Amino acid sequence: MRDRWGGAHGLVNNAGIGSLGTVETETRERWDQVVAVDQLGTWLGMAHVGPLIEDSGGGAIVNVASILGTTGGLANSFSYAAAKGAVRAMTMNAALYWAQRGVRVNAVVLAFIGTAPLLERFEGTDRHRAMLDNTPMGRLGHPEEVAAAVAFLASDDSAYTTGSELYVDGGWAAR
Repeated sequence: MRDRWGGAHGLVNNAGIGSLGTVETETRERWDQVVAVDQLGTWLGMAHVGPLIEDSGGGAIVNVASILGTTGGLANSFSYAAAKGAVRAMTMNAALYWAQRGVRVNAVVLAFIGTAPLLERFEGTDRHRAMLDNTPMGRLGHPEEVAAAVAFLASDDSAYTTGSELYVDGGWAAR
């Protein structure tokens, strides 16, 4: 990457997949898939791009976490909640690791965001109603709201922010 692009000043770890399995119904195969993308992918992104950001003079890593890794959510999505909870802990650990070396590491913690087609499939279902009913603002978030939060954490406007979580959750964490 360094040879081709000359360095890096930012990384957004945004890849993620989910599962609706509960503590009893989740399968080992699906658990491994979710953890591989959501948790392992975040670690590998930081492990490979973080040193490049440091060598390039500094910058920011923004990890995408989830309210399901913070709360009990809707009592399902067990593997997703575990992986996204790990992303929160890894964010804080990496922030301490790079704190004096110019790499800021933060997380955006999202509730349900109205991204098509991920959530469209639930429209009109009990799950969709639960998403709305459990969100104090009574609506799904908009992708533009997430983008603004990520842009802030990636920018110099957050130069004294590391190891923090910015909740873009319509009030979920306040419950």
